[in-house]
Amino acid sequence: EIFEKRYGEDPRKLDEESDPRIKQAWVEVVTTFIREARAMLDEEQNRRVDGKHLELSVMVFGNEYNNLLYGLDVRRWVTEGLIDEIFLDQWGIGSKKAGVDIDFFLDVCRPKGIPFFPSYTVFSPPAYDNTISQALSW
Repeated sequence: EIFEKRYGEDPRKLDEESDPRIKQAWVEVVTTFIREARAMLDEEQNRRVDGKHLELSVMVFGNEYNNLLYGLDVRRWVTEGLIDEIFLDQWGIGSKKAGVDIDFFLDVCRPKGIPFFPSYTVFSPPAYDNTISQALSW
């Protein structure tokens, strides 16, 4: 609806990977949601007597390409101080580009002190030796 009002086209009839307008629209929608969630947590923090910071954690794809494809602008969220920690989905179900780009997350997260962690599922885990060595390589 937002896309159709702005561009006069149905985004479902366009190629989501090649049309940057679709990605930008998704980024705007998801980032607005993250901003609203952060604002709600901050309001609750201010309401509480202890004033303890309420953290916002996100689980994202393992590389910037896939994240932006689905409207997850991790770089913007970190820059704006919206999130407190990131968990990386190593399997990337729905991913268009394989792999985890640790350098991207180091570049984006390290300057702001935002920790990021590998995530492992409990169903059908890979061999534990491989899982542990992969996690240690991060």
